[in-house]
Order: sequence, then structure tokens, then C-alpha cells
Amino acid sequence: MLGYVKKNFFKDDEEKAEWLCEDIHGLCEFGVDMQTILDAFNDRDISFKDMNQANEVIQLVMGVANNIRIWENNGYTPNEIFEKFEKPNLKPLPDKPFVVKKKVGRNDPCLNIPTQKCTLTGRFEHSVRLTSARYPDRVQFIS
Repeated sequence: MLGYVKKNFFKDDEEKAEWLCEDIHGLCEFGVDMQTILDAFNDRDISFKDMNQANEVIQLVMGVANNIRIWENNGYTPNEIFEKFEKPNLKPLPDKPFVVKKKVGRNDPCLNIPTQKCTLTGRFEHSVRLTSARYPDRVQFIS
């Protein structure tokens, strides 16, 4: 990162480039967010030429942030934590794409499902049956 900063932002002043990189290193040790790190560039009146240069800087900063030892991580880097604790628990992606089946609701249009009758309006007609022979006036809807 120091070489990139020297080459693109501080061609004449190597000391300022080192100070910026030390500040970014210190901010990464405390686990600050990317906006705070980019503010370090703004505080020094450094602006990026285009979006590609901004992406290159962000990639370099993320490389520093992911490979720096952090106190809260008991001295581990975020990459070491991922490799040691999280990566073994990941399952491989399936070979076939996922298929999500949608449940049919009572007001959904007819889809030729044999267990439900479809009306001419395109809605399901729910069957009606008596709850028992003892109470013929009580009706229960079956969906």
C-alpha cells in the first residue's frame, strides 16, 4: 500500500505517504469502518481521479484490514479467524440451481391442482361438508 500511495498521491513527499499509511494501519487495528479510513484521505485533501482508483485504494485498505492482528480477536487477523473457525463450517454450493416452490394460497388463481376445485373466475372454490351427522346445521369449510 505504501508504494501505491507514494506513486499516486505523494510523489514528492515520502514522509507524508508513510504518515498516511501509518494512520490507516492504526485505524485498521481499531477496526473502524471504511468511511473513517476514507476520511483520512479527505483530511489530507486527497481526491481520487476516478472510480477505478477509488476501488484500487479500497482493495488495498481491505487487504491491510484483513491481515492485521486485532486485540479483540486475541491477536488473530480477520483472515485467520475465517480460515480457522468459519471456513470449516461452510458447506459447498450445490451443483444444481435452487428451485423454490410457492405454496398455493386460498385466493391464488387456479393451477389445476386436483385437490381443489376451480371456479370460472379463476379462484379456488372451497368444499363444504357437514361436521357430523348429529349437527346437520353446522358446516365446516375444507380448504
